[in-house]
Amino acid sequence: MPLKKGRPSSSFPSRRTVYVRAEDADVWKRAEELAGESLSQLVADQLRRFVQQREAQAGGLERIVVEAVVKGDVPPGPWEKGEIRKVGFYGRWLVGEPVKRKDPIPGVNERALWDGDMHHYGVAITKGGKIAVLVLDNAEGTEYGRAPSLTLYDSLKAADGAGVPHWVLDRAATALQTELVDDLDV
Repeated sequence: MPLKKGRPSSSFPSRRTVYVRAEDADVWKRAEELAGESLSQLVADQLRRFVQQREAQAGGLERIVVEAVVKGDVPPGPWEKGEIRKVGFYGRWLVGEPVKRKDPIPGVNERALWDGDMHHYGVAITKGGKIAVLVLDNAEGTEYGRAPSLTLYDSLKAADGAGVPHWVLDRAATALQTELVDDLDV
């Protein structure tokens, strides 16, 4: 039976006792000083992140971090302002090779393929099943360049309809063991 948010389950006590080793007492004391919130809330937040990470890894997903303007069907957040932000999500890269930027950004693990001209495209599938398309512009930082963008779509078909190059989405479809085919009614 799933736990209901905000209510302790009858099989799970609402209080837990955590025993701290003597050699860890200073760390706990310092954490309590720095937390700015209850230590139990801090521990619960860290456990939540730990569980999320381990479940994602068990499902073959990784934490993907990019620096881009976020667009498309995104949940509300600070990225609604249209500025370049470092954002992360759990998913799996479908298309792309590791990106080597002139000025590497710590913690960013972008993947993309060069289109032979001015753009690089990377495609990932999120843990929620969205298609995340990363577009990088070789002219970024110049008067002709565009900021990097990460756009979320409900499907490969939706990304295709929005103008993402078909050859990029074909590779993503292959990675998903499906095909992106336009049927002709002839």
